[in-house]
Parts: sequence; C-alpha cells; structure tokens
Amino acid sequence: MPGGIDRNADVETRPIASDGDNIPDCATESYDFLYAEDCLTTCAEPYNALANWRRVLRPDSVLAERSPPPDMDALIG
Repeated sequence: MPGGIDRNADVETRPIASDGDNIPDCATESYDFLYAEDCLTTCAEPYNALANWRRVLRPDSVLAERSPPPDMDALIG
C-alpha cells in the first residue's frame, strides 16, 4: 500500500532464529515490519545484520530493535 502499511492486510508472523548476519531465506523487500531483540549486541557483524534487515524490509516499513544498555552487567550487579 503506497504511503503506509495496509492495516486490513493478513498478518503473517515468522520467527527467524538467526543473528541477523545471514537471512538468505527471506526475500528482498518482503516484510513491512521487523522486530529484533538483543541481536545487535550479540552478533559478530552488526552492520551486516542492519544491511540484511534493510534488504528484507519494504520501502516505508518499520524496524524495531531492542537492545540492553552496553553496561547491563554493571547495572545488574
């Protein structure tokens, strides 16, 4: 849908067990929304992960990435 996400479209969720560096089974520009949790802090090549996420997202899509603060161990004690 030009200009945004079609809120009436069917929703498909697909968990991907990967560090983001290598997601070849995802077609280019095939997703409207991507959520990644704790990936950038643990993957070997975070810039490759970001490039892959950008590749699989359609134009005008959304990327949500959650990462803990870099000093989480110090905060926990």
